[in-house]
Amino acid sequence: MSRPRRARRLAAVLTASVALATACGGAPEASVDPGERPDLPVSSVPGGPFLPAVTVWDVGEQQWVQLADFLPADTPVLVWFWAPH
Repeated sequence: MSRPRRARRLAAVLTASVALATACGGAPEASVDPGERPDLPVSSVPGGPFLPAVTVWDVGEQQWVQLADFLPADTPVLVWFWAPH
């Protein structure tokens, strides 16, 4: 095997190792345990409910909220139902 080819292979292995170590390493204190899910009531929404009545964790506000209370809203609402954790 030629020397440049061996150097490229070594660089690829090192890059993959660093990427794997970075992806697998994480601070356990970064996750938030919101505790037990409360049973929040739905406020009366004129025009009917557009979202299901389910209690969810609001990551931005760090509190439990009623999903059905988000609509109607003055600004667009993005609802993310998938989480990588």
